[in-house]
Amino acid sequence: MKTAWTPNLVRKIGKFALSLENPYIYTNTKTVLGIDFKVCPFMFLGTGKKGPKTVYQSATCPGCYSCNVLNVYGPLRNKLETAPPQTDERLAQFITDLETIKARFPEMEKLRFYALSDFNPSDMPYIVAASKIFIVDIISKTLTLPQNENYLKSLRNVPNVWISLSFNSRIMKRFERVRNLIWQADNINLNYCLNVNEENIEDFDEFQIIHMKNDKKLTAARKVGLSLTRACGVLDYQGNLIEKGKCVACNNCHISYKQAKVLKIDTYKLKTPDFIPGKKSVDLQRLVTEAAIS
Repeated sequence: MKTAWTPNLVRKIGKFALSLENPYIYTNTKTVLGIDFKVCPFMFLGTGKKGPKTVYQSATCPGCYSCNVLNVYGPLRNKLETAPPQTDERLAQFITDLETIKARFPEMEKLRFYALSDFNPSDMPYIVAASKIFIVDIISKTLTLPQNENYLKSLRNVPNVWISLSFNSRIMKRFERVRNLIWQADNINLNYCLNVNEENIEDFDEFQIIHMKNDKKLTAARKVGLSLTRACGVLDYQGNLIEKGKCVACNNCHISYKQAKVLKIDTYKLKTPDFIPGKKSVDLQRLVTEAAIS
């Protein structure tokens, strides 16, 4: 029986986690908990209403969600900007705090790295340590950079670590190199941020997960003909519709590139029925199994 991620439970876990005062543990309604260490290298301070170098922007990721969050929530921004250096002592405390959270809330199974930032090499010991306590979900663009290639290789097939590598139209030049690195990994997939009004979904069959620049995900998915099994944050483990944006309840990022291609599970062709409130939910595992057989 999977956890019902009610607003009350999310608040309880968040309040408890913040009471530990760990500089690297954050809370939010999407992932419940998030791990971030420093400002994303793709962000820069640009000119806002209050003058130059006052708002975060990203040329690599226009309209970046994390930039928007940091620009709105001052205390959150200050915590990230002033996070202390990662040391052996802070790593030990990080492990202790994660174990404390897990003991208090055993239903907390997944831990998201990089809800506000992105990968840096100094994060590696923290990722490995966290994976011994939780299932670690990593969504990252910086792991696609050539200088981080060895770190990406070292994370292939690490138990309890799932990685979704992010692309958009501005960084597709990295695609072939990255795909050649991960096509045999059991724990890595590719995601793409689709502009539903300007891009054609059929051009992105190689991507297991599609993020859409549209708040109405169901409407956008139907508009472009995207299977809900391939849409970010729409279905939970059992194939039920989930509350908007609840990453912690979604399992779509746990479909690897290898699984989708080697097992011939063409996720973009999986057809799910229209969802109507009160209608019996789709059996997601049955759909995947049937697609593999066919």
